[in-house]
Amino acid sequence: MDNWIRGIRDNFHYHQKDFEGLSEQEVSDKMTELNVMKQVENLSHTRIVQNAWEKGRPLTIHGWVYRLGTGIIHDLKVSRNQSDDIEPIFRSVPRL
Repeated sequence: MDNWIRGIRDNFHYHQKDFEGLSEQEVSDKMTELNVMKQVENLSHTRIVQNAWEKGRPLTIHGWVYRLGTGIIHDLKVSRNQSDDIEPIFRSVPRL
């Protein structure tokens, strides 16, 4: 279980100063957004996704958060749909 939440702990630690003065609910909401954004990155770095892009397959990863309290989907504007959308170091076939 520790490996599953390690990224969440790292994200919290990295952004801890950004949470000062926020309510518990606001911190929870922000952590949810940060986790979704990180998962978009993680998925776009996988060989499976990058192979699909290289083969011209239409694949887009969207970073959205659904708020149970409001029923509204919030687009975090972190979508990825091609290898050029990620840093070269994370591409399965790096292009500099």
